[in-house]
Amino acid sequence: MSFVGARWWKFDFHTHTPASFDYGKSDRALKTSKSPRDWLLDYIDKGIECVAVTDHNTGDWIDPLKEAAESLRAEGYSIFVFPGVEITANSNIHVLAIFDPSATSADINGVVGASKFRGTKGDSDSVAEESAENIIKEIQSARGVAIPAHIDMKAGLCQQTSSHTVKQVCSLANAVEIVFPDREVAATPLSRYTNLNLELPSVIGSDAHHPNDIGRAFTWVKMSSPSIDGLKLALVDGSSSLIR
Repeated sequence: MSFVGARWWKFDFHTHTPASFDYGKSDRALKTSKSPRDWLLDYIDKGIECVAVTDHNTGDWIDPLKEAAESLRAEGYSIFVFPGVEITANSNIHVLAIFDPSATSADINGVVGASKFRGTKGDSDSVAEESAENIIKEIQSARGVAIPAHIDMKAGLCQQTSSHTVKQVCSLANAVEIVFPDREVAATPLSRYTNLNLELPSVIGSDAHHPNDIGRAFTWVKMSSPSIDGLKLALVDGSSSLIR
């Protein structure tokens, strides 16, 4: 499939599959009944074209999803998988890692291993031994994009009381995920980020753990083609190539 010129892509930066322990929420049957094809169709139904698969500390569903996406594109659907992972860094800071569609489950699990995560795959409560800063460096050395996840929420970067820690992490990150950017921040943890007056691009994903969550949040990304280079360029361009 070829593309001419840049266009806007509906991009979900933060998603979960049955590889995550908490997928399905109270509907636990979804973990065993949802196939990779069905999982992607849930996103297609909401108009999502680019989906970053960011399970907790595992990339085990990446390869089956890539195979399913290839079959769906052959049927005429526009859906592209960006392999990724949500790593629980030391101090319980969640970091999203997103890679080129050519990356594999082995590539993702390699980054998880480099983060010195020795817990159970799919479990968000197990914590890696490496700091958020070192994990971001590992992600970027593997040509990925590193985004501290839901920084204004539970297990987000702004739960750290030190603004110095927030600044150190953000000085390395490619972007940040903010869930409620318009909320009054003066007396909230998000102020630990906003008071630094950094100019990082802000993105959002659904953080969907259930099909009903899909589409509740996404980001429009302007790219010529769905690739990690296109995504990196959009993040550098900022507001001219990103619309939350």
